[in-house]
Amino acid sequence: MSSDLSGKKAILLVAAAIVGIFFVLQALFGFPIFKPKSDIVDNSAVVIIKDQSDGSCIVEASDKIPRSISECPYEEDDVITITYTEGTDQIKNHKP
Repeated sequence: MSSDLSGKKAILLVAAAIVGIFFVLQALFGFPIFKPKSDIVDNSAVVIIKDQSDGSCIVEASDKIPRSISECPYEEDDVITITYTEGTDQIKNHKP
């Protein structure tokens, strides 16, 4: 009977450790599991680099994350409006 009791205690201890580790990792990464999905942002951006060889360009919005546009119709120093998901480098849409 004492072996059943120690087995139950061991299972509870392991479960508590797993839950504890989960919350420690969440705290280290800013509780990403509890954050809502990132917002979609419209922001003006400046074309900082235009690559003539492949027609792509690099733009930078106010968040200072460089983003790439393939087949870019814009020239360097043009100010355009881009739509992107906050915190990512992927552009969903762009317009002059």
